[in-house]
Amino acid sequence: MGDPFQGAVSWDKRGDDWIGVFHPGYVDLLRTHVDGLRKLALRRLAEHSDGKELGPLDKRLDAVLWGRRMGENVLAASELEMLIPAANRFATLLAKLPENGGVVELDGWHDRFLWGTVALDLCVAIQAWLFSWSLGELVDGMPCPDEPTRDMWQAQYDWLRQEIVVPLQPA
Repeated sequence: MGDPFQGAVSWDKRGDDWIGVFHPGYVDLLRTHVDGLRKLALRRLAEHSDGKELGPLDKRLDAVLWGRRMGENVLAASELEMLIPAANRFATLLAKLPENGGVVELDGWHDRFLWGTVALDLCVAIQAWLFSWSLGELVDGMPCPDEPTRDMWQAQYDWLRQEIVVPLQPA
């Protein structure tokens, strides 16, 4: 059958705007990933607003925030300084995903940057998840899955990187 994630997005340019055609179901897959990361961010923001002592930061979210600190060259930025914009990015992308169908329109560089950045954040989160499992750690209370499940997560990482991150990065 081959790799189900291969060739799942076709991109075309119209000036500074891009049009993406996703294989059926892949917009929903992207929505699921972005919403999951958004929920982690919102949960952490709620912990900050409680006024109680913070628990440990989810390793997936921690990896995303550190990736953003390094990418934006703000290594000393606080967790909240990185967390609030991250949660906003996730919400903004979710609002731009079509409810039906698989055609997306990216209006100029700003949308390309948003989509590429969020897809990169997802890649970082998945890699952190896979790394934690490789160390025998629980992620969301789940132990390391069997090899086919790990391979599926790796395929999703590869798909995000190859079909969204790489095509949308600046030339």
